Amino acid sequence: MIPFRAWKVSHLLRTTVNYSISGPSGRGLDNVSVFDLIVFNRKWGRWGVGPLVQFLPNRGAGGHTALAGPAAGCVARKGEWNLGLFNQNLFGRTVRFSSVQPVIAYVVGHGWSIASGDAQWAIDWTAPQLVKLPVGVQVARVTRLGGQPIRLFVNPEFNARSVFGTPHWTIRFGLAILAPAV
Repeated sequence: MIPFRAWKVSHLLRTTVNYSISGPSGRGLDNVSVFDLIVFNRKWGRWGVGPLVQFLPNRGAGGHTALAGPAAGCVARKGEWNLGLFNQNLFGRTVRFSSVQPVIAYVVGHGWSIASGDAQWAIDWTAPQLVKLPVGVQVARVTRLGGQPIRLFVNPEFNARSVFGTPHWTIRFGLAILAPAV
């Protein structure tokens, strides 16, 4: 996440680059997503709304290489807890897809946190059907690397919904470069 201000408005910019080591699409660079939320701070927490774009690997003629749609979310902080929802919607010529991500996180202390992770419950509106119902836990640590704040995490996840082509288990390892607001 990169917080910034433009035209006197707060933004959160996030780019996610996925690399697959196994699965139906094989090995290599996978989907790349970018969203820019305009953020509104409130007493209870904050909420945001903005555009989302996802770039897909070229998988042959007739396939989508880019999708777009709106994203929106809200997070409330209560003591050491962060609670909220994040919604993403992608549309293309033959694609109508939404995901809802619950935000449940607890700050343990000393830079450690436990969260529901990147568990995005996914709906394919063309079917219509729930295609992913992941349940997982993310353990993260905020630390410094050469003076730069970073966040390291591991996120094992089980997909409780069995749909052909979706993996039952996913394990994400990540490193996020943190850019605190100035």
